[in-house]
Amino acid sequence: MLVALPGSGAAQPRRRAATPFLPAPVVRSATDASGRSVAWSVSGSGGPPTVEVSGLPTHLLLDWRDPLLGDFQRELGAERRLLRHDRPGTGLCGGAAAAPHLDATALDAVVAASGEGRVALLAHSFGAAAAVELCLRRPQAVSHLVLFGAAARLHDDPGSGALTPQLADALARLARADWQLASRTLADLLLPGADSATLNAYSEHLRTVAGGEAAAEMLRAVRDVDLREMLPHIAVPTLVLHRRDDRVVALHAARDLASRIAGARLEVLDGAEHLPHAGDTASVSAAIARFLSPAVHPLTRREIDVLRQIGEGLTNQEAGAELGVSEATVARHLANVYAKLDVATRGAAVARARRWGLL
Repeated sequence: MLVALPGSGAAQPRRRAATPFLPAPVVRSATDASGRSVAWSVSGSGGPPTVEVSGLPTHLLLDWRDPLLGDFQRELGAERRLLRHDRPGTGLCGGAAAAPHLDATALDAVVAASGEGRVALLAHSFGAAAAVELCLRRPQAVSHLVLFGAAARLHDDPGSGALTPQLADALARLARADWQLASRTLADLLLPGADSATLNAYSEHLRTVAGGEAAAEMLRAVRDVDLREMLPHIAVPTLVLHRRDDRVVALHAARDLASRIAGARLEVLDGAEHLPHAGDTASVSAAIARFLSPAVHPLTRREIDVLRQIGEGLTNQEAGAELGVSEATVARHLANVYAKLDVATRGAAVARARRWGLL
């Protein structure tokens, strides 16, 4: 059973931009260098390719059908071609979970099988390990790197309220002994403020997409990840996104991560959810879109004013009356907006401007 992931409680409703209709992802198979079969998918409306690299158990088909996980994929795929893969040992990829270097091998196989010359990597949580290794292994294949809720390593600081190596090890032992109890404990950590029904449903989802042994191996791998020596060698544009009150990876760990990558930019978002598809996803997708979108000539103040009026449903004539200009002037401003944003319709211009944070 897959459940819609909440924000941080009923008092903080989830905000999400309207998502377009997109066809379901096409699932394919690749073989990595170790001979493993890797399930991967492609979805989206075209445009530059982005590979999402999850640090948690995945299921390509069930994730898409979920109202939140699927909506987040559709947000990302509104302007880009989105590639995903199931981590070894989860979802459509059976067998034991892989150590970080084997997860990177699976990711490498997906990028190679896609036939894309260069891809952007969007890695969240402990998917950062595979993404960082791929940046070093095949730097020519990566155009941009986005790290969300990631850390160079787990900090041994029980007072931070975040996941520590000791807690990861304890959870791994618990997953082997009682995966039902461990999955509920993980749900409590990942979804702060959620009600009991939601936590139970999400823990059931975790058990559906991964077994206790695979989860235990994944947690042990998380405990041992240390990217500090790798990060200074990353040579692609990098954005580190982090929620201010993340309970899994503390904010100081994100600052440390960004400081180790030359030229990396840290952007802090409000919220406590560790997962990018929970809580205020609109701010997450907008930040990613701004970073990954091709550079455009900035809209002028008057063009933004016109676009804002259009976004409220006004006609050119009505927008002109509101702004004190002629209908022809509004049409001219709109033509400039279309060219700068590379769109052909009023609705597309408004949607893109919002995703890029221009409105």
